[in-house]
Amino acid sequence: MKTIPTYHKALLLAGLAGMLFASNAAAQRIDNTARLYPFAGVYVLPSGVHLAVDVQDGDLAVRPLGQAMPGAAPATQHIFNQKADAILAGLSENDAAPLRVAISPRLRDRVADLERLFTVFVQGHGALKSYRVMGTVSHGKGRAWTLAYLSFEHGSEVLRFSWKEDELMTIQRGAYPTPSYQHVASARFESATGRDKITFNLRADGAVESMTVTGRHGAVTAYRLDDVTALR
Repeated sequence: MKTIPTYHKALLLAGLAGMLFASNAAAQRIDNTARLYPFAGVYVLPSGVHLAVDVQDGDLAVRPLGQAMPGAAPATQHIFNQKADAILAGLSENDAAPLRVAISPRLRDRVADLERLFTVFVQGHGALKSYRVMGTVSHGKGRAWTLAYLSFEHGSEVLRFSWKEDELMTIQRGAYPTPSYQHVASARFESATGRDKITFNLRADGAVESMTVTGRHGAVTAYRLDDVTALR
């Protein structure tokens, strides 16, 4: 029987220990992430601005989504919302026909890229559980953004549909600054600097009702949209 030199044994033990610690750390991250999912969702500030709360790398990320298009004709906003809903319904069934109909004829070559974007989400987060079109925001002359919140098995995404006149120009992931908040205790989180804090307010049954954000300008409470994670 061959004997393993002492230094080889040390290397093997170090490698095994590294694998063990790495797997334990990964398991802890997964466990922590699972505990944060109940806080994820969309919340509404008194001003009408929507905030998307997502789980990213074991922390909570908060991004503003905007609010309903000010002063816009309800019919116009409704049309964009309907188009975005039809596109998402189609992509969730691997049907790009609504996307091809909505996108500008000059940009039809982008359809495959936008389909791949949705595929990447599914590969990274698992199957799509639900989605909700959050509304349309005015963005200058003849331009608008429609925002949608997608909930997957293991994550969520915010999409921004960009329109010019009545044509879709592109679909992007929510491109907003995304401050992250670390879990402190129970339903409390704080930013890396410790200056900004979030406390989630729970109902008697333990469900999240609202979140209070406290910063240098005071505190404000945003209420959760309960129907965001409901299946269509």
